[in-house]
Amino acid sequence: MTNLEVHMFWAYGELSKLERLCISSFVLQGYRVNLWSYAPIQNAPKGVWHRDAREVLPEKKVFLNLNQSYVSFSDLFRYKLLNEMGGLYADTDVMALTSTDFFSKPLLVTQREKSDANHVSINNNIIYNPSPRKGNLIDMAYTRASRFSPKKIRWEEIGTRLMSDLVVQHPEHGYELMRPDFANPFDYWKCPGPLITPGSALLVNSPFVHCYSSWWDRTGTDKNMAYPPGSLMASFEAKFDSLL
Repeated sequence: MTNLEVHMFWAYGELSKLERLCISSFVLQGYRVNLWSYAPIQNAPKGVWHRDAREVLPEKKVFLNLNQSYVSFSDLFRYKLLNEMGGLYADTDVMALTSTDFFSKPLLVTQREKSDANHVSINNNIIYNPSPRKGNLIDMAYTRASRFSPKKIRWEEIGTRLMSDLVVQHPEHGYELMRPDFANPFDYWKCPGPLITPGSALLVNSPFVHCYSSWWDRTGTDKNMAYPPGSLMASFEAKFDSLL
């Protein structure tokens, strides 16, 4: 079992079953989960350490992007947190399927792109930045992201796009780039299909699984749904629902 701390962020409001299962998976795999927010979360899973997000960024900095989502602010928040405190960050829609400690050196995770199956970009759903250092990728990411006007951010500008650009511009960045199947085994544009299709429970052999909750929203899929028997999500629920 790992004793590594993991930081997560949820701006306001209650969690759906999807996020609760994901957070529970980290707790049950032995991680100490720090859940940062600007308000109490009444339905957080047992074993979670609630942290006041104001310790990282003042509440007046919170913004919604042009799609009326906090996702872009969460990009800024994670860079600031990792730039000051260091450690492991994971999104609340990532499942931890193993307690094996992969995190010994700086790490980023890639994902496949719809425009080119052979091209990968950086998905910042999991970042390990063990030793904050001025001038490293996370420091540069925070500096650049903080310069963007919230009124001009639609979705990926300070997330996937920014991190991917930085990795290309600084090839000696020192971060290990994990293959997509480390945490993004399913193409994002196909989700949540592979996760909720009956018979999919044996389709994944990854240490982490990103569930791409934004694509559940885009497709109108209920994140509190009863998962179909034999689906991957049903197997996750059977394994991780004891803390809900």
